Amino acid sequence: MKVSNIDQKNAEVEVVNPSLFQLIFLGGVIGGIAGGLAFGILLLIQSGNTDFFLSVSNLFVKFDDVTLGILSHIGFAILFGILFGLVLIFLPQLGSSQPITVVTSLFWGFFLWVIAANVIFRVFFEGLGLEASTFIFDLDYWLLDFNIQSLTQHLIYGLLLGLTTWNLPKILERTKIN
Repeated sequence: MKVSNIDQKNAEVEVVNPSLFQLIFLGGVIGGIAGGLAFGILLLIQSGNTDFFLSVSNLFVKFDDVTLGILSHIGFAILFGILFGLVLIFLPQLGSSQPITVVTSLFWGFFLWVIAANVIFRVFFEGLGLEASTFIFDLDYWLLDFNIQSLTQHLIYGLLLGLTTWNLPKILERTKIN
C-alpha cells in the first residue's frame, strides 16, 4: 500500500522516498564532505604542511589549531556543496545530465577558486585590505605555483561534488528497500 511518499514494507520498516530537493541537498552535503576531504588531502600532499589549515582556524580564533582549521574547511566545503545543490534546484538544466552536471561543478570549483580563495580570503581574511586587491589584475599572481595547486584542489572538489550530486539519487534508488 502506498501512502503519499512513504512505502511501507511491514509494520517495523518504513522507506521514505526522498524528494528531488532532499536528494540534491544531500548530494551537496555528501559531495561537499567528499570534495572537501579530497581537497584537504591534496593540499597536504602538495604543500607538505598544515599552514593553510592554521590560516583557516585563525578566521575564528586567534591561536593556531589545525583540527579547527580542518573542521572549518570541511564546513565551508559542505556549505558550498549545499549552495551548488541549490543552484541545480533553481536552474535544473545545469543538472540535466551527468556531463552537464560535472561541467557545472567544475565551473563551480573554478568560481570558488577565483572568488573565495583569491578574492575574499586574500583581501579580507589575510588582512590585505581592498587597497592590496590590485593582485587580481596581475597575471603573474595567477600563475604562481601555489595558485595553480589551489586551482587543482578546487577543480577536484568540484568534480567530486558534481559526481556525487548526480549519482547519489541512483545509488539510493538501487539500495532502497522494496
